[in-house]
Amino acid sequence: MISKKFFAHSIIYTIVGALPLATPILLLPLYTAVLSEGQVGEIALYIATGYAMQIVANFSLDGSVRTFYLDYQNHSKQIKEYLSTVYISLIGIGCLCLILFSALGMWIFPSLLHLSFFPFGFLTILTSILNSFFKTYAGLLITQQRAVRFFYINVVQFLLTITITGGGLYWFPHTLWGPIAGRFGSTFILFVATLFFFIQECGAKFKYIYLHKMWRFCINMTLYYLFAWVLLYLDRYIINHYLDTKQVGLYDFAAKCVAPIELLVIGLSNATMPKVFQAWKSQKIYHTNVEISRYFNIMTSITLLFIAFSIIFLPILVPLVVKKRVFYQSFEYIPFLAGSYVFLPLLNVFFYTLLYLKKTNIMSSYFAFCAAIQILFMPILTQRFGIYGAIATVIMMKFLMMATFYWGAKKHFKFYFNWLKLFYLPLFYLLMIIAAGYLNIPQTYPALILVILIGIIYFKPLIHLIYTLKKRWI
Repeated sequence: MISKKFFAHSIIYTIVGALPLATPILLLPLYTAVLSEGQVGEIALYIATGYAMQIVANFSLDGSVRTFYLDYQNHSKQIKEYLSTVYISLIGIGCLCLILFSALGMWIFPSLLHLSFFPFGFLTILTSILNSFFKTYAGLLITQQRAVRFFYINVVQFLLTITITGGGLYWFPHTLWGPIAGRFGSTFILFVATLFFFIQECGAKFKYIYLHKMWRFCINMTLYYLFAWVLLYLDRYIINHYLDTKQVGLYDFAAKCVAPIELLVIGLSNATMPKVFQAWKSQKIYHTNVEISRYFNIMTSITLLFIAFSIIFLPILVPLVVKKRVFYQSFEYIPFLAGSYVFLPLLNVFFYTLLYLKKTNIMSSYFAFCAAIQILFMPILTQRFGIYGAIATVIMMKFLMMATFYWGAKKHFKFYFNWLKLFYLPLFYLLMIIAAGYLNIPQTYPALILVILIGIIYFKPLIHLIYTLKKRWI
C-alpha cells in the first residue's frame, strides 16, 4: 500500500535531494546575466570534467553503502565499523587522486580541453574529491530513511553555493571565479560537516575485511559510472571539438533547461527503490508484483507529464529569468532533449534491480558497450548534422541503454509489467515529439494527446491513488 509517509519522503527526496544537481540549473539566470555563451560552455566543460574525477575519487563507495548497508543494519557494531571503513577509505583515495589528477590536469586541461588548469582546473579537482564525501553521506541518509537531516544538509549546500557564487559574480564579473569558487566553497564546508557526522556516529576504525568484500562491487561500479559519464557528457566535448565553445554553451543551456526531468526521476527513485529493496529482501522474491509495479507506473506517468509540460512551458518561462536573447536559440533543441528522457523510469527500474542483485559486472559491461557505440557514432553525426546529430545520438543511446539493461536483468529477475504503460506509451510519445518537430507542428498537440492517453490508460490507478490520499489525509 502506498502510504502517506511515502509521499512525504518522495517530496523531500525529489525536490531537496535534487538540489546539488539542480544548483547549476538554478544558477543559469545569474550565469547568463553576467557571462557570455562561450563562458557558459567553459563552465559546462569544467563541471563535466569534475564529475569524471569525482567518480574515480569516490570509487563507488556511495553505491556500496546503499547496497551493503542492508547486510549489516541489524548489527550495531558491524555497521559502525563498516561505515567508518568507508570514510577512511574515501580519505585515502582522495589524497591519491589529488596527486594524480593534479599531475595529469596540467596536461589535460590546456591540451585537450583548451581550458586553464590553474586556478579553475585545480579548484575543480579539489571540489570533485571533496564532494564524494558529501555524496556518500547523502546516500547513507537515504538508505537510513533519515529524511530530516537529508533535507537540512542539502538545503545548506544549496544556500552556500548560491551565496558564494552570487558574491563571486558580483565582485568578479565576466570571469569564472563565481561559479567555480561557489562550488568549491560550499563543498568544502559540507565536507567538514559530513566528516564530523561520520566520526561522531561511527568512530574511526578501519577494517580491511569490509573493503575486501566490496572490492569487486566497487571496481565494477566505478567502471559503470565512468562509462555512464561517457554517455552523459561526451556530447559537450564532441560539440566543442567539431563546433566551438559557444555552441557548447547553447547546447548545455538547453540540456540544463530539461535536466529537472532527470532530477525528478532520480528523486522518485530515491524515495521508491529503498522500499522496493526492503520488500524484495523481506519476502525473498526475485520478481515484481502488483504492488511494486504500481510504484513504477506512477513514476512513468509523472515523468511523461513533466516532459510534456517542460516542452510547452519552458520557452515561456525561461525568458522571465534569462534576459539575453542569444540563449533563446536553445529552445529549438528542448523538445528532443526532453523527449530523450521518456525511457528513464524504466531504465532506472532495471538499473536498481541489477544493483540490488549486485550484478555490477553486467552493468559495467553493458554500459561499456553503449559507450563504445556512442564514441563511434556521435562524432560522425555531429560533424555531419551539428548539434542535431549529437541529440540524435543521445536519443538512440538512451533507448539502447534501456534495452541492454533489460536484457541483462531479465536473466536473473522476472518482470511482470504492464508494458503498455511503461514502454509503448513512452515510445509513442517520443515518436510524436520527433514527428511534430520534423513537420513543424506545435508540440502542444503531442502533449495534449499524451494527457488524454494517460487519463485513459491510468484511469483506475489514478482513482485508486485519489481514494488512498483521501482516506489517509482527509
